[in-house]
Amino acid sequence: MKKIAIIIPIFFFSVVLIAQSDIIYPVKSKKVIRNCKITQVKNISMVYYTKHFISDSVEAYAITKDGNYITLSLDKINLYDNNLDFKNGSFNYKGHDYSYYEHKYKRALGSFIAGTILAVPVGATLLILGVTSANGLEKGDPGRIILVAPGYIITNVGISLLIYGGIKSHNNKRAMNRIKKYSNLTFGPTNNGVGLVLRF
Repeated sequence: MKKIAIIIPIFFFSVVLIAQSDIIYPVKSKKVIRNCKITQVKNISMVYYTKHFISDSVEAYAITKDGNYITLSLDKINLYDNNLDFKNGSFNYKGHDYSYYEHKYKRALGSFIAGTILAVPVGATLLILGVTSANGLEKGDPGRIILVAPGYIITNVGISLLIYGGIKSHNNKRAMNRIKKYSNLTFGPTNNGVGLVLRF
């Protein structure tokens, strides 16, 4: 019975310590707030948290939430990536929002898939069949070119689409990830009216 009475509090405090693993980097103090639980971030830099069952708030320039380091200052975000800006309640990359890059990503991915199909199963098969058939003809016979040309053309078109789609899809996916990194920072209701809120 005594063992159970000792184990239960130890287990309870272990769970509490694991749950309170966030870090806050205050603006006006060099002392970092560790082993806390961040509940909300309002107006870009006002961080609300609980530590040892006591709720408090502090202005911070950055936080570590669930192992992810997040910069709270928009100026610092812009210094980190000059192509990223905040307009109409959402982040844009090079003047375009997430849905723009998502649409372009899907189109580029379609080109990549079409290019892969054209280059590998279709083009390569036609090219092999054309070369095999052309080997039975004499040198200089125009039939050799006619047999090989379709496979050669389709393979080259497929490779071009594959490369184009691969590069474009990669670039658009990267832009989507950059926007998504800060997508939780949006306009919303705060204690002081409407402002920027970081949602978890």
